[in-house]
Amino acid sequence: MTDIIKSEPVFNNPIDRQSKENYEYLQKKCAKYIKSLNGRMYAKIDDEKYQASITLYHSFFEFVDKKDLKFLKNISKRCNTMTFSIEKEEIKIVMLIYYFRYAYEEIKEVTEHYNMIQKERGFEI
Repeated sequence: MTDIIKSEPVFNNPIDRQSKENYEYLQKKCAKYIKSLNGRMYAKIDDEKYQASITLYHSFFEFVDKKDLKFLKNISKRCNTMTFSIEKEEIKIVMLIYYFRYAYEEIKEVTEHYNMIQKERGFEI
């Protein structure tokens, strides 16, 4: 049985338009994919953490042909981070999207500052 849970609270923070489009794309593609595996998916927009997440659960994930690998490549391009872990004998894939403008701008600022420090120390980014 496939479980797909979506949670979309009411929020007051400005939404990053591109991030919203990416989140909606990921929700659609991942729901279709996880249904084909008979796995579980949980999607959430978190106003307190300024991010959206999509989590996939299944006993295994196998990316064996060009279609599977293209799917993996496409979803990894549309999220800000992707992690793989094991939870209760299932593989868990978590995709985070910096859904709100504040988070995106803050992350961008921190990254630019980090890159500047690395260049000053002689490291090329």
